[in-house]
Amino acid sequence: MPRQRASEKKPFDDAIADESPTALLLLEIERVYMPTDEAYRVQENTGNSTHPSVDDVIELALERAADPRPEGDPDAHFDRYVSHAVEAHGKSAVAECIRLVLVEGLTQRSAGAEVFGEEDYVRGIEVGVASHAYLRELLGERIIES
Repeated sequence: MPRQRASEKKPFDDAIADESPTALLLLEIERVYMPTDEAYRVQENTGNSTHPSVDDVIELALERAADPRPEGDPDAHFDRYVSHAVEAHGKSAVAECIRLVLVEGLTQRSAGAEVFGEEDYVRGIEVGVASHAYLRELLGERIIES
């Protein structure tokens, strides 16, 4: 599958090729968590020093992968997504996936296929969703700090 930027993606493109219920669910998750008309609010995209850098997001993701929140936490699943990806592919692959999604603008699926391989592209969706949640968390923390 060629690299695809989020702005080039049409809703449910991939589901047409793979009509399995899992593929449709993952596409819906990606659609909800991936803005298509605007860049993620990281310093590399906005030039705004009050926004977190992609390295801040990567650092938080890897910290959470190493020390996930308790099962009862409503966001603990994000930590598990990243932890499983680190176990399967390593920290540098996870960092590259986050960078491709947040800065380069690739869809989560395309970033996953590029970094983790076509057979394990789902990890890209999981890591992308988690990184978006971590970015929102960091943006919220920065708003509170101001």
